[in-house]
Amino acid sequence: MVTDQTRNAIWQDMWDAERYSRYYGSLSDSYRRRHKLTRFATLASVLVEATISVSYISTGVSGMWATVFLALIVGLGIAITILVIWDATSNYAGDAVALSWVSVDCALLNAQWADLWLDIESFAIDEDEARARQRELIRKFNTFAVRIDVDLDEKTNEISASEASEVLREKYAH
Repeated sequence: MVTDQTRNAIWQDMWDAERYSRYYGSLSDSYRRRHKLTRFATLASVLVEATISVSYISTGVSGMWATVFLALIVGLGIAITILVIWDATSNYAGDAVALSWVSVDCALLNAQWADLWLDIESFAIDEDEARARQRELIRKFNTFAVRIDVDLDEKTNEISASEASEVLREKYAH
């Protein structure tokens, strides 16, 4: 028989795995959107600058309008430089991939946590085996969770926690 203390600890770990799976998946989507937005902004800036440059060259404007055209060209050039540097240093694409992989790893662990929980509920294992399997699942989680180095997103974390609670309630309600 598994003690209530162990059952509660395993339930909490199972909830954490569900939350992390949702959290990392959501963060991956967010980073992917940021990457696309940065690339789109860079492309749009290049196209606008090219259009302005061609207009400037083809119309041969002079005086005040020449100054306006040149200011726009220089301003957009600076914006493009900033966007390219931002894109190169932010690593949104790489982070999105890493987060996606960890999300998948967490989802695979969820299935193992579910198996452990079902074994506990059906009285198929004792306290020692439950704790041993719990330790092994925690060890597995820690091996891939350390790969992630991103700032905590409180809002996404709260949403993921709420969704995880709802999913587990629906899945294991008696």
